[in-house]
Amino acid sequence: MYTLLFSKDALKYLESLQKEHYTRIYNSIHTILENPYSHVQPLKTNRTEQPLYKLRVGHYRIILQIHSDVVIVFVISIGHRKNIYRKL
Repeated sequence: MYTLLFSKDALKYLESLQKEHYTRIYNSIHTILENPYSHVQPLKTNRTEQPLYKLRVGHYRIILQIHSDVVIVFVISIGHRKNIYRKL
């Protein structure tokens, strides 16, 4: 099972959401910890050295990195689907 880490911005955004959205997103992230590669899709526009992945949850997208060597899922950003890709 992978360990889950959040960036400060992702955690701040998650905590600012309404309770129903918060719960849905948080539960979705926790369900992928067993086998994260089966639930995510790679980002096509990746400007970083480490590959980025997206997880779709309703109208929200979670941008994350998966570090298999240290068994960590690092959540970089969370946002509405119309705004999330502008931040990258």
